[in-house]
Parts: sequence; structure tokens; C-alpha cells
Amino acid sequence: PETLKEMSIEVCFHPVRRWRFDFAWVDKKVAVEVDGGQFKAMGGRHNTDADREKINTAVSMGWRVLKFSGNQINTNPKWCVDLVIATLLLK
Repeated sequence: PETLKEMSIEVCFHPVRRWRFDFAWVDKKVAVEVDGGQFKAMGGRHNTDADREKINTAVSMGWRVLKFSGNQINTNPKWCVDLVIATLLLK
């Protein structure tokens, strides 16, 4: 869909912190984060308070953030894309 073409990669969304989204539709304030390290002990760096601070701050700034694991993207990419599209179409 046309909506997906507006995607940017590695978008810095915070005016001070160097936090970045993996993918974002800036005009819609929709972001996608792909969590790595799901098979590491304690879940890798995406299972930390620092990552929760990043996501919670983004939400408080009006962003809608979708998080997917690599496994979700590999095993059910259509569901992931459909969810992104549905989110982008929300008012």
C-alpha cells in the first residue's frame, strides 16, 4: 500500500536523547521496533529498563510503537505488515 512507502529507517525521535526507531512513519507518529536477542539470557538489550524508558517516553510524546521479534517477522510476516497497516490507518 501507498502508506508503507512513507517509511523512514533509523529515525531519531527525541530532541535530546539519541534514541532511534528501527522504522517509522514520522507524519503518522507510528514506529516499529524489531527486538533482537530474544534467545539471549535475560532477553538481550531490548529487555532492559533503558529500552522500556525509550518506549515509554516515545508513547508519552504521542508515538504509537509496535514491537516485533525477529521470530514473529520470520514466521508470520503478513500478520506483522497487516498490523502496521492497521495502525497507520488509525486516526
